[in-house]
Amino acid sequence: MLSKWQIRYDQEFINDVRYWKTQVSNLREELQAITEYILEYGEVPEEYNPHLLVDPSLPYNGNMDFHLFDGKLDLLVIYTEIEKKKIFRFIRLGSHKQLFHPYDE
Repeated sequence: MLSKWQIRYDQEFINDVRYWKTQVSNLREELQAITEYILEYGEVPEEYNPHLLVDPSLPYNGNMDFHLFDGKLDLLVIYTEIEKKKIFRFIRLGSHKQLFHPYDE
């Protein structure tokens, strides 16, 4: 069956994946599993803890994020969902520190 949903990948997300693949050996499998689920069901499963980013003092406010590897590793995906067009846009992949507090000591 052909999926009605699509996933689009920003260039920064692609660059992030290239970097994190060198740090996390099974990243490809984890991303494959979540993308297959999204394409089939049109949502991020609850076990990935998807939630809206609501702190206006931090980057990516108004977007969503979900946590990879059951939260056992500090690695998350910043994304947005365009319901009307049935598109998930993956914006960034990284740790909390890297994405939200890159200049903190």
